Parts: sequence; structure tokens; C-alpha cells
Amino acid sequence: LPQADLLASSPIGRQFILGPEVPGDRTRPQVQSDPHYWPVAPDSLDLVLLHHTLEIAENPHRLLSEAAATIIPEGKLIIIGFNPFSLGSLTRWLLPTQRRLLGSARFISPLRLKDWLKLLNFHVERTCYGGHLYPVVKLMKGLRGRQVEQRCDAMHLPTGGFYMMVAIRETPGLTPVRKPWAPVRTGLVGQSIPRPSAKSPSAE
Repeated sequence: LPQADLLASSPIGRQFILGPEVPGDRTRPQVQSDPHYWPVAPDSLDLVLLHHTLEIAENPHRLLSEAAATIIPEGKLIIIGFNPFSLGSLTRWLLPTQRRLLGSARFISPLRLKDWLKLLNFHVERTCYGGHLYPVVKLMKGLRGRQVEQRCDAMHLPTGGFYMMVAIRETPGLTPVRKPWAPVRTGLVGQSIPRPSAKSPSAE
């Protein structure tokens, strides 16, 4: 979004935008490509931002796999998506199809997305929610609406109209191979083992 540059505060110097279309008047390099087949070398990106892209992808799992493969170990993947378990999503399904916001979009729940990321060797660092009052925000203008929104954020309620999930690619660890048997002391090899002596119980 030109009016909301989500990468403006990122310390990463080399940034580019990848998509099926190349919009004009952009300050970053553009890469026009099929979102399901990224022309990016594996393990080469520090950060990938998917901003409302999984909802409109023909194969969201494939797109997520392509994005995950390009991130270096300990790199981050940030996903912003619409929450299907929200007041806005409920209102969306009550409207006719032609009047729905992003009528053809398929909202993916954070729990389902966490399962996908786990299979791709990612650890979810945190998940934030926002827009709890949408679409009734117009009825609660001013300080009252902000207070309700802040209270929902403080309680970490998973009812926001959208969510932001930050995941980190885990570094594959090495499991040390241990010997099945402990080493035998050389001093015991070749020596006879004395039999235990049975002592008669003392009479009382």
C-alpha cells in the first residue's frame, strides 16, 4: 500500500517487491513473477513480508512454501491476514456475495497457519491482532472506541479483524550419535570374577 509503507522502518537495506503485476511509481525494485514460483535463490533472504497475499492465492500452501524456502536460518517471515474468527468476518458472510469485501478471498485462521509453518520448520514468535471493532467502529467514535480497542489489545483477544504473525525459521540441529555400549575398562578384561561368598547367618 503506498499510503502505508510497512517496510519503511526496516533496517534491511536491499528491498524488493515480488508479485504477478508490476505497479508503476515505486521506490523499490520490482520482480514480476508467478507467486507460486519464486525466482529467488533458497536461503538468501533475511525477511519476507506477506501482506494479505495468502487469502487471494490460488494455492496458499504452495505460496507459503516458496516464501519459506527463500529465508535464511533464523530469518523472519511476517504474515498479515484477515481473521476468519472476527466480527468483520461474520458480517462479511451475512452479506450477499456481490457485496462482500474480497468476495473471492479465503481467510486462513491463525491456528491453521501455525500448523503449516510448523511443517515448514518455522517457530511462531508472536501473533498480534487489530481492528476488533470493525465494522461497528463507526458506532463507537472518539475516546470510547479507542478505549475498547486498547482493552482488547491488552487482553490479547484473538478476535481482531486482522492478525500479524511473526515466525522465525529454525536452525536444523545435529543429534550426536552415542555408542550403544559404554567402553569396557581394560583392567577387567582377562581376569576371573570371584564368586560371592555366602555367609551363614549368626544364631541369636
